[in-house]
Amino acid sequence: QLNDRLKARYGTLYLIPSDIEVSDFVPRVLHFQHTPGTGILGVTFLGTGEIGYNHNARILDYMKGRPVVLQHEMVHANSKLQRLLQEVADYELMASIPEMLYAENSNDLMRHGYVSLLRRLCHVHFGYDFRKASKEFVRWDFVGNLIIDPQAFATHYASLEVVKKELATVFRDEIFPELYAFYIWWGALHDRLIDTNAYIRICMARRYAITALGGRKKSAEWLAENALTIKNAADESFRETAKKQENSDKNLFGFSPSLINTARSMFTPEEQSKIADHFKNHPEDAKMVFDLVTERKFAEVGKFFARLVKQLGPADERER
Repeated sequence: QLNDRLKARYGTLYLIPSDIEVSDFVPRVLHFQHTPGTGILGVTFLGTGEIGYNHNARILDYMKGRPVVLQHEMVHANSKLQRLLQEVADYELMASIPEMLYAENSNDLMRHGYVSLLRRLCHVHFGYDFRKASKEFVRWDFVGNLIIDPQAFATHYASLEVVKKELATVFRDEIFPELYAFYIWWGALHDRLIDTNAYIRICMARRYAITALGGRKKSAEWLAENALTIKNAADESFRETAKKQENSDKNLFGFSPSLINTARSMFTPEEQSKIADHFKNHPEDAKMVFDLVTERKFAEVGKFFARLVKQLGPADERER
């Protein structure tokens, strides 16, 4: 009862997500579309409940036996799990779990860009070398069209399945609960380290030994012999991230760094400069956008920026 009362009273303050229902994953609008000129299989506009589902993705999901692409987008669409203002973690990696860890999904963990960190951590903590495995079972790579040795692949994948089951369990039971239980703390640490996946690296290091250097024993011996060098390198890296923060743009309006990074990916450098100048000259607009984002009215935020970019564009563009 005390936990329920604390969650009800302080859950919003500490950004603890409320109980998740199956309906939270159901999109408000599902667009069956195609995305000409891009390799995008699916797209979700955070906070709007709208999902775009590519025809190629539907074929791929049918072949895999599970709607893994659609599931990925439905995690994005769940505002209890993924918010725009408090984007303190790598949303693409989060949405890739567990769909890229299913046994039926035999390729994504091997090669997909969203889970490159998991491949690195599998090597560090489990000794599974994806590059070595790929060299042994891929006979020919013709611009992404692979010819593989079925027997070699089956041998390697049998070992990887053990790793995938372990990762699926530890993310569900430990790593994601850790992030959401201390959301603000991890967000602050991520901003300080300039690393939105620090919580994964740290949680994995706390739970598993390093085995990549010839097994657990040899790795431990090497770490002990080089402890001072490792500490000095870590201290230097920590100081360097502080310098990067000091040299970054001053955040005058209280927007989170991750929100600023998201905005930068949406606009050209010229548009970013014009928007920054507009907010400096019209702080009331910055406050209005901040309030809309806080209230998770992301559709209204999108409309505002669409109007603003059009308004700030060249005269001939505005007339057109």
